[in-house]
Amino acid sequence: MAETDESYAAEIESEIAKLERDAERSQKSGNIEKALRLLERALAFKLEAYGPENPETASAWTSLTNNYNVYAMKHLQDEDFKASHSLLSKAKALLESPANVISDEEKRRLLAITYNNFACYYKKKNMLKSALTHAEAALEIEMASLTADTPSATHLNLCAILSQMGRHKHALEHARSALELLLADRENQVVAAPKELAGDEDEKTSLLAVCYHNMAVEQEYLRMYHPAIESYRQSYEIASRDLGPDHPTTLALQDSGEEAVSCYICLKMYKTPLCEALLAAFCACVGIFICVRDLFT
Repeated sequence: MAETDESYAAEIESEIAKLERDAERSQKSGNIEKALRLLERALAFKLEAYGPENPETASAWTSLTNNYNVYAMKHLQDEDFKASHSLLSKAKALLESPANVISDEEKRRLLAITYNNFACYYKKKNMLKSALTHAEAALEIEMASLTADTPSATHLNLCAILSQMGRHKHALEHARSALELLLADRENQVVAAPKELAGDEDEKTSLLAVCYHNMAVEQEYLRMYHPAIESYRQSYEIASRDLGPDHPTTLALQDSGEEAVSCYICLKMYKTPLCEALLAAFCACVGIFICVRDLFT
């Protein structure tokens, strides 16, 4: 009897290993639907073979949820809305299942990611009320979580949604909240990132540059032109310093700032020493060698 049990366990383990290898091959070849089906089967086998308490089962549960989210966003980028919504719904259903085997904290972390991705989905579909509801749900979870991944990104998502809704004062508040979180994260790095994760710092820095840019846009809407110029300058400086002057993000932020500054100059909105100083600082930062005072005359 013991030999039979051992033989069955070995057979299950072999099948799980095969499913995971086949899933990896399918992912590499771009057959995402097949890869996810294989991972779903692998999770079912692990539940049967190892039980819900086993770390292997919890790891597979987390991995499948992450994959649903990752590929949902890829489908969204390709504007395959049906496939994107289907995968996000699967991720949500997996997390809310009574059979859920992951810890409550991990469940909250993954739910926040899933709700945030739903917000991106609805924002792209221009269903702004639904986008706002999901982004606010994500932020509420993250604010109560010890291991939340992206509260700063969620604030920026809310900033973008509220801006599209014309609620620019509230949008700016979320941009400022994101800025506060990002600066605290950069200045108080309690855990040093391993060398193999060095790219994570670039990602955060890029998010910081985008945050300053979004602040500038909202400040413009609110006719806060002096702070807007300074925010554009900060945005470009951070991206240029940390990503490089030729990075696509840096170039896009430079173009955005230059367009705004050109508008201020052409319209001659202000003729004050402060405005001239801010415009001159921005122009020097991006390498526009002009005499701002001459343009105001």
